[in-house]
Amino acid sequence: MPQGKTIVCVDDDQTARFLLEKFVEHIGDYGIVSLDSGRACVDYLSQHPVDLLLLDFNLGDMDGAEVCAAITEKSCNAEMPVIVLSVIDSVDIVHKLNYPHLFKVVQKPYAMEDMRSDIAELLGH
Repeated sequence: MPQGKTIVCVDDDQTARFLLEKFVEHIGDYGIVSLDSGRACVDYLSQHPVDLLLLDFNLGDMDGAEVCAAITEKSCNAEMPVIVLSVIDSVDIVHKLNYPHLFKVVQKPYAMEDMRSDIAELLGH
């Protein structure tokens, strides 16, 4: 199991966030930080090293493009991969994002086997 790998899960929907956390806990020995807003995400990432960000695109206070722009400017995680999750068509989102380490945009619901595979690819498990 990966040691010392941290995944941040950001979703303003409490149920979606809870399910994402539980799935990540189930698939590996990862540190999980669960956040409910774009601002909380940017603040956390400006101070803590993180290995992967699972980011809902439509947050109440910011959208994923704003979060990614803030990460680029203020984060200590300059090369952290991001998987964006959304109910919006992924093609529309990709055009709005300008983040060099965007790994994937996934339309919700995220197939759990695909998520497991993506996390394993990104974190070397």
